[in-house]
Amino acid sequence: MRYIPNSPDERTEMLRAVGLNAPEELFDSIPADILLKNPLNIPGALSEMEL
Repeated sequence: MRYIPNSPDERTEMLRAVGLNAPEELFDSIPADILLKNPLNIPGALSEMEL
């Protein structure tokens, strides 16, 4: 199955359908004290051969 990303217009349409203006608004209801303050310490990606 091929990945076909949504166009900017499609993303805007989806946001408007749920009453939002920006994707960040999806997280507005999360209390600030439980949001991560620092990025996760996750190692870099591996190539298919490295896996």
